[in-house]
Amino acid sequence: MQRLVALLESLPDDEPWHICFDYGHEYILSNFAQVDSSIYDNETTVIADVIKNISGSKAITPKNKIEFDVTSISCVKSVDGTNVLFP
Repeated sequence: MQRLVALLESLPDDEPWHICFDYGHEYILSNFAQVDSSIYDNETTVIADVIKNISGSKAITPKNKIEFDVTSISCVKSVDGTNVLFP
């Protein structure tokens, strides 16, 4: 999973990506950064800017930040779907 964290962090800032989660939520996100591992005692928590909420909690709106564990990601792809980075 560290490879997935590194992949997300390597994406250019302000470039939106479509992220799908195992539990069915989908978001367009950008500006990924790993959360300090001492906060949650793990190295797989990431924070990102929400560009668009496709099918997630209504409380998560554009211009918010979202924090998540990369182990719950099922897909990382370009917004147009032509470039799939994960799986």
